[in-house]
Amino acid sequence: MTHEHEAHGAEHHATDARPYFSEKEWAEFQREDIQFGTAVVMLMGGIFSAGVFLYTIIAIVVGS
Repeated sequence: MTHEHEAHGAEHHATDARPYFSEKEWAEFQREDIQFGTAVVMLMGGIFSAGVFLYTIIAIVVGS
């Protein structure tokens, strides 16, 4: 890429780092992020617990 292309590309960058959303919309995005993050952590915990349960059963069966 030449220097001319780099300079031309710099013109197209937005001056504001965040897209325009109202404060109410940003608050809603943050609330949804927390909700979905909580759901992901709960699902991962459930999968982990199921794995521990199954491996415990297998260990008991194999060990007896």
